[in-house]
Amino acid sequence: MRGLRWSVWSAAATAAVLAAVAVGAGAARAGGSATLTLAVYPGTLAPGGSGALAATFTNNGPSTLTHVIVNVVLPSPASFDAADSSPVCGGSGQTVSCSLGDLQKGVTIVSTVAFTGAPSSGPVSFSAAATWDAASVGNPKGAAASKSTTSYTLSNVAVLDTTGGFVSSSCTAHGGSLSAANGGYATDVSAGDNTLGLTCTPIMTGIDGSDRPFVKLPPLKTPATLVLTFPDERLPWPSGDSNYPVPNSRDLAAPTELIEYPAYPSLNGAENVPWCDAAASSPPGPVSSDSCIVSIQSTDEGESQDNDADRGTVTLRVQGSATGDPGYNG
Repeated sequence: MRGLRWSVWSAAATAAVLAAVAVGAGAARAGGSATLTLAVYPGTLAPGGSGALAATFTNNGPSTLTHVIVNVVLPSPASFDAADSSPVCGGSGQTVSCSLGDLQKGVTIVSTVAFTGAPSSGPVSFSAAATWDAASVGNPKGAAASKSTTSYTLSNVAVLDTTGGFVSSSCTAHGGSLSAANGGYATDVSAGDNTLGLTCTPIMTGIDGSDRPFVKLPPLKTPATLVLTFPDERLPWPSGDSNYPVPNSRDLAAPTELIEYPAYPSLNGAENVPWCDAAASSPPGPVSSDSCIVSIQSTDEGESQDNDADRGTVTLRVQGSATGDPGYNG
């Protein structure tokens, strides 16, 4: 069997959780008064693709911080995408500034810095520094031009090796659709708003050099729709749903299960993907908890070529989760 894959990013109900679980996240403190964290989405970038950096600033007290500004430096040749970033952020090229204004103690602000044209190879680094008036942290008579500062560099962000394959990514407001095709395999994914607090929803999809289709998704407010296209003799068709009985004409070499790898590109810990409406008929062994099969459509039944129902599409319902990089094998 050959592998198919999709990826998920870390989820967060609050900015603190976001910083704790995000791929490659890190934090820096300045005098205990503020925390700056960075997280890049997707955690592995598509060469030349789009993505987003989440810069999370927290005022840990003891007083209001005034004129807070977060300055971000993107890795070359990435370029700032103003349209899909937070409205408080502006700039051009690799230099971005997000003006947060005055923040009371305990307040957290997540700024989205969307970008296009990610580097073609990695690892790469993102950096940010936050400044605010020193007069706001215990020196009310200090000059407004005097600044306190905290900074952090997010290093060793991986860029996906796509040798022999094809990959693309996007990060647009309210999500969107993205497709990829290579070697008879294809992916088509449609996703909406994320739950990370990002103004754009990062999506990556592609086919790697080993004929593994994949898609990366963040946690979403509603499940995404993913359509996987399989070439001849590669269409999986699990039993268990009376609406889609297994055709008698199928080639005996065609896969019977759709298998998910929870931590792709690792092929360890394989799980079977169940039908969405047939939980009681789930396949044996570990079963995926973040994706399920909506429908299967053969595209070669009735054709003179094969007529054996082993080429076509599988439509999935996909919900991003807090861990792993799930993938599929058919």
